[in-house]
Amino acid sequence: GGGGGGGGGASAFPRPSPNFAPPAPSAMLARLAAFLPQMAEANTVLEEAMKSRPAEEFDIEHVEDEEAEHV
Repeated sequence: GGGGGGGGGASAFPRPSPNFAPPAPSAMLARLAAFLPQMAEANTVLEEAMKSRPAEEFDIEHVEDEEAEHV
């Protein structure tokens, strides 16, 4: 005998087809696209500076003035 539960019939709540289209342009994406080249250029400048200057100048944990207020 064959029994079995619900075999392949249409569901009462059909799933919508997935949307694979790219997202619509947004202000945030435009700002990011403008910012990334600036960040890449800043990294290049920093890498060049690090070749000729002492590492202490780039240590963000090194504080010159211990008495000054720190954030």
